[in-house]
Amino acid sequence: MINGLLGVSYEDLTRDFEVTSFSVCGKRWRGAGTGGDFAEDDLVMLDDPTINYVAWGKLHKEILNNYGDGDGVLSKAIERFLEEECSISADILERIKGIMIDEK
Repeated sequence: MINGLLGVSYEDLTRDFEVTSFSVCGKRWRGAGTGGDFAEDDLVMLDDPTINYVAWGKLHKEILNNYGDGDGVLSKAIERFLEEECSISADILERIKGIMIDEK
Protein backbone atom coordinates (compact mmCIF):
# COMPACT_ATOMS: atom_id res chain seq x y z
CA MET A 1 0.00 0.00 0.00
CA ILE A 2 2.81 2.42 0.83
CA ASN A 3 4.55 1.83 -2.50
CA GLY A 4 1.27 2.30 -4.34
CA LEU A 5 0.55 5.46 -2.35
CA LEU A 6 3.97 6.77 -3.37
CA GLY A 7 3.16 6.28 -7.06
CA VAL A 8 5.07 3.08 -7.84
CA SER A 9 3.74 1.69 -11.13
CA TYR A 10 1.42 -1.32 -11.31
CA GLU A 11 4.15 -3.21 -13.17
CA ASP A 12 6.73 -2.55 -10.45
CA LEU A 13 4.23 -3.31 -7.70
CA THR A 14 3.53 -6.63 -9.43
CA ARG A 15 7.25 -7.42 -9.59
CA ASP A 16 7.58 -6.58 -5.91
CA PHE A 17 4.63 -8.84 -5.12
CA GLU A 18 6.24 -11.66 -7.08
CA VAL A 19 9.43 -11.41 -5.03
CA THR A 20 7.36 -12.70 -2.12
CA SER A 21 7.34 -16.03 -3.98
CA PHE A 22 10.73 -16.59 -2.40
CA SER A 23 9.19 -16.41 1.07
CA VAL A 24 9.62 -19.19 3.59
CA CYS A 25 5.80 -19.39 3.71
CA GLY A 26 5.71 -21.91 0.88
CA LYS A 27 4.77 -22.31 -2.74
CA ARG A 28 2.25 -20.11 -4.47
CA TRP A 29 0.03 -21.47 -7.23
CA ARG A 30 -1.12 -19.23 -10.03
CA GLY A 31 -4.15 -19.10 -12.26
CA ALA A 32 -4.14 -19.34 -16.03
CA GLY A 33 -3.47 -15.65 -16.71
CA THR A 34 -1.35 -14.84 -19.75
CA GLY A 35 0.60 -11.85 -20.93
CA GLY A 36 1.21 -10.61 -17.40
CA ASP A 37 -2.50 -10.21 -16.69
CA PHE A 38 -4.85 -12.40 -14.72
CA ALA A 39 -8.28 -13.39 -15.93
CA GLU A 40 -11.25 -12.26 -13.83
CA ASP A 41 -11.46 -15.60 -12.04
CA ASP A 42 -7.73 -16.33 -11.67
CA LEU A 43 -6.44 -16.93 -8.18
CA VAL A 44 -3.02 -16.49 -6.69
CA MET A 45 -2.67 -18.32 -3.40
CA LEU A 46 -0.19 -19.78 -0.98
CA ASP A 47 -0.24 -23.35 0.32
CA ASP A 48 -3.29 -22.94 2.53
CA PRO A 49 -5.94 -20.86 0.77
CA THR A 50 -8.06 -20.72 3.92
CA ILE A 51 -5.51 -18.48 5.62
CA ASN A 52 -3.30 -17.09 2.85
CA TYR A 53 -5.56 -16.04 -0.02
CA VAL A 54 -4.34 -13.17 -2.15
CA ALA A 55 -5.40 -11.96 -5.57
CA TRP A 56 -3.18 -9.07 -6.59
CA GLY A 57 -4.83 -8.36 -9.93
CA LYS A 58 -8.28 -8.40 -8.37
CA LEU A 59 -7.17 -6.13 -5.51
CA HIS A 60 -5.73 -3.63 -7.99
CA LYS A 61 -8.95 -3.59 -9.99
CA GLU A 62 -11.19 -3.30 -6.91
CA ILE A 63 -9.23 -0.39 -5.44
CA LEU A 64 -9.45 1.48 -8.74
CA ASN A 65 -13.16 0.66 -9.16
CA ASN A 66 -14.18 1.51 -5.60
CA TYR A 67 -11.85 4.38 -4.72
CA GLY A 68 -10.57 5.76 -8.02
CA ASP A 69 -12.04 8.70 -9.86
CA GLY A 70 -11.97 7.08 -13.30
CA ASP A 71 -8.52 8.30 -14.33
CA GLY A 72 -6.78 4.98 -13.54
CA VAL A 73 -4.30 6.55 -11.11
CA LEU A 74 -3.67 3.92 -8.45
CA SER A 75 -1.90 6.22 -6.00
CA LYS A 76 -4.93 8.51 -5.74
CA ALA A 77 -7.27 5.54 -5.28
CA ILE A 78 -5.06 4.11 -2.52
CA GLU A 79 -4.94 7.50 -0.82
CA ARG A 80 -8.73 7.69 -0.87
CA PHE A 81 -8.98 4.11 0.46
CA LEU A 82 -6.60 4.91 3.33
CA GLU A 83 -8.54 8.05 4.20
CA GLU A 84 -12.03 6.51 4.00
CA GLU A 85 -11.53 2.96 5.21
CA CYS A 86 -8.51 3.29 7.51
CA SER A 87 -9.33 6.78 8.85
CA ILE A 88 -5.86 8.12 8.07
CA SER A 89 -6.01 11.86 7.59
CA ALA A 90 -4.81 13.56 4.43
CA ASP A 91 -2.27 15.42 6.58
CA ILE A 92 -0.76 12.18 7.89
CA LEU A 93 -0.64 10.70 4.38
CA GLU A 94 1.16 13.81 3.11
CA ARG A 95 3.64 13.54 5.97
CA ILE A 96 4.27 9.86 5.13
CA LYS A 97 4.86 10.75 1.49
CA GLY A 98 7.19 13.58 2.51
CA ILE A 99 9.25 11.23 4.68
CA MET A 100 9.42 8.49 2.05
CA ILE A 101 10.13 10.69 -0.97
CA ASP A 102 13.16 12.94 -0.71
CA GLU A 103 12.23 15.93 -2.83
CA LYS A 104 15.48 17.85 -2.30
